[in-house]
Amino acid sequence: MVHRHHWAAVTVGKQRFLFGCWLVICATPLVAQNSLPPLFSEGSAEQRLLDQIKVSRRQEKQIGQTQFANFRKSLRGRGVRLLVRGRDVEYIRQLVGVLREQMTHRDRYPNFTVYLAKTRSTDARAFPGGIIIVTAGMLDLAETEAALAGVLAHELSHIDRGHQLDRYRRLAVAQEGFPRGQFSLTEMFSRGRLLINTYARPFRPEQESEADADAARWTLRSGYSPLEFARLFDRFANRAGGGNPRITDFWRSHPPHRQRLAAVADVAAAEARQRGIVLTQLYVGRENLQRRIPRHEKAFP
Repeated sequence: MVHRHHWAAVTVGKQRFLFGCWLVICATPLVAQNSLPPLFSEGSAEQRLLDQIKVSRRQEKQIGQTQFANFRKSLRGRGVRLLVRGRDVEYIRQLVGVLREQMTHRDRYPNFTVYLAKTRSTDARAFPGGIIIVTAGMLDLAETEAALAGVLAHELSHIDRGHQLDRYRRLAVAQEGFPRGQFSLTEMFSRGRLLINTYARPFRPEQESEADADAARWTLRSGYSPLEFARLFDRFANRAGGGNPRITDFWRSHPPHRQRLAAVADVAAAEARQRGIVLTQLYVGRENLQRRIPRHEKAFP
């Protein structure tokens, strides 16, 4: 039986939540020197709310399959084929297996599904649950196994950190009701901020920076030179005429190429110092990539 007072409480809770969202918007200056700091600033309170949302392995796979299906549809619309077998796919799969050992939540992902997209565009994508796509163009641009390892480590980091589940968690927080007698105006503001940022700030360069830093550390710990990954951004920048397209920082999905190069180099240098490793002595693997033979099978001079 559904009691009337329960629905009344839910309605009041939603009204309070929507009113909180409105207050957050009204508290934000229309013109400011910084890009709407009160609206977009998130702190420990918001992070605690997000951490409370647990996503099961089954839910994650469902989310990933939906995202992958949409992306595959867009590729088909451009006439791009996805291969799940072949020499290139097996080569990538073996490198993923090596780098998987660096993941914090590797036990959650015993297997990965790897695809090669037959296009000259340079891209790599990861989807929740353990799906990786690499384009043929990225294999060409990488030039070395170490650089490709950096690309794959970057994508694995997104999965490991649950970056692609961010939107799901934010919407889940926003839709939660308050337990009876535990309404909090402060928490209502935090929920409103998370919901607004889901739509008002769709791109999060800080997550790309986290994945870049993980890639630098993971490649080094796996015996590869992270400087090869850093140099990849130099090639990206040169192809783009010196940097990313001229768009505002707010709408940029990734940090500028030169900035990423410097950041990866800094993380690599710090990790090498901590471990007493000489960066220039780490493995590059140019011939490995050319011959599609992973280093753990054969190391070339």
